[in-house]
Amino acid sequence: MVLSSSKVGQRSALALNNEAVSLMRQGFFLAAKKMFTHSLSLLEQVHLAVLDPPQDGVFSFADDTSPADLRRKMHELTRHRRQKNAEDILPIEVRVLEDGDIPALRNAVQYGMSSSVFFPVILRDRDDQGMEPDSDTLSQQHAMVLYNRALACLMASMQHEQDHPHNLFRKTKRGAPPPPREVKRQPCKLLRAARKSLDLASSILCSESAQATRQQTDLPERRIELLVVSGLVMNLFAVVLRECGQADRAQTILNAVENMSHMVDQDTDEADAMMMDQDAEIHAIFVADVQSAAAA
Repeated sequence: MVLSSSKVGQRSALALNNEAVSLMRQGFFLAAKKMFTHSLSLLEQVHLAVLDPPQDGVFSFADDTSPADLRRKMHELTRHRRQKNAEDILPIEVRVLEDGDIPALRNAVQYGMSSSVFFPVILRDRDDQGMEPDSDTLSQQHAMVLYNRALACLMASMQHEQDHPHNLFRKTKRGAPPPPREVKRQPCKLLRAARKSLDLASSILCSESAQATRQQTDLPERRIELLVVSGLVMNLFAVVLRECGQADRAQTILNAVENMSHMVDQDTDEADAMMMDQDAEIHAIFVADVQSAAAA
């Protein structure tokens, strides 16, 4: 079976995501972040090609995101791997999930604002026929890679804080010399990157959820999956806010997630409308957070 170039691009992006999850489990948080970024870049190119197909029907990769170039970068990032787990570096537990496994995803959402158990997600191409990727599937996969990238940023920030106790969110003792500038700024930059990734993921999921709700022919399983994935994103956002010292806003997010969880098993027009309102409310919180971070 001959695959289209866009299908090859999609599968290459998913492979990069899954390799980045593996790196994250081994404690290579910053390397994983870079690989997630490459995966996002490739997914964006594929998505644009699907929305606006090339005149010749052939999707061409940008010079720095071709599958061959990405494999080379993957080798550079992984050739010095050490046999060590993330659990040996941080006091956490990493449980890898697979997209489409709704029971496992729902169970992960129940953990709420946990900073001791993290849930990276590996992505599979569920189309065995080699068909052209559709826009809805690419959007959801894009949101999941953004979620994984935010998780890598958070874990890198936690490692940095553990290695350098003096950081932006802790005051130094009176009379103590200030920490180096790069030591102070790194955790803040990583958490800010996590918040931006989660904001974009929320925007994508909010749009997809609203579209799925409006389409009467859409499968209810897709609405449930979008809702559960949104719950994962919200929980991680709450953890990031708490790491930034914003516990009250984090609790507001958790309350919204709990309200969404109660709607999952309801299949009525009223429940659909409530889901849309809840999605919009949560996205508004994200937008306010990004605006306040930009103003700071």
